Amino acid sequence: EEARKIVKFGMLIQQGYKKGEMPLSFSPRSLKEVCRYTCLHKDAAPAVRKVVLNKYAEEADISAIREFFRTAFGRSL
Repeated sequence: EEARKIVKFGMLIQQGYKKGEMPLSFSPRSLKEVCRYTCLHKDAAPAVRKVVLNKYAEEADISAIREFFRTAFGRSL
């Protein structure tokens, strides 16, 4: 179940990137890193903060990532 949510989260970032709404894509390497950290922490939120949020500097991009997380996981980042 958690893996599906991570993939959905990644797909939301990819869609935003393709539409020009996000400056960076979500690579398979990033997906793998989020999965690895999720396994270590038993929670995707710290993994997303460490792997994904650190790549974005603009507040609008960070807000979009938080919204993608909320959509995929049904809870706040």
